[in-house]
Amino acid sequence: MIKKIVFLFTLALMAEFLIACCDCGNTVYTHFTYKQFEVANLDNSGPALFVSNADSLLKTAYGIRLLSQTEVVASAAKKNFSLFLSPALATSCECEPPFTNIPRDTVTSFSIITLSNFDNAHPAGSDITTCFKYFRNRHASYSYYEIAFMKKLFNHFLNYTDDDGTPEDYYDLLLMVPPAQRGRYSFNVKISLSNGKAFNLFTPEILLK
Repeated sequence: MIKKIVFLFTLALMAEFLIACCDCGNTVYTHFTYKQFEVANLDNSGPALFVSNADSLLKTAYGIRLLSQTEVVASAAKKNFSLFLSPALATSCECEPPFTNIPRDTVTSFSIITLSNFDNAHPAGSDITTCFKYFRNRHASYSYYEIAFMKKLFNHFLNYTDDDGTPEDYYDLLLMVPPAQRGRYSFNVKISLSNGKAFNLFTPEILLK
């Protein structure tokens, strides 16, 4: 009987070594829903992006900031720890991130419509989403992404959070293809959610020169 107990204990201990568990601390799982969105004009002419209330901007330095307001609907912390081994004995650790955010409702469609004649291929009312790219600047590094990647962030937040664990609350969309002519422009940002909600947002009219 004692040999059997020792054998079972040894098997459990070996399993612990194989999976190399360690005390990773808590992982906070947060389920949230999108409550509201807002848009603003961005000035990209300097070393840093900023929201602009100016009446005119360079058409080669224009962008849209999309702000999201989220509401937490459920949150729970999960403790990950080893039953037999201390962290010092573990050979390696594959810890889950400290925060995991899960959207309750996914974004089913996202588009940017020009309300003015943009160029020969895009008259007023055309979808010009592909003329923009998502600019992500976090933790002293930045990258440009297609809008599809931003949609992925909407629907699969996971580790894509601000430093305090809350979901990112803004997205910068830079106009990579400027309009053909100087003129006054406004853009309609349309967002639809899986729960049936639809957001119809309009940027302030601005002279792009």
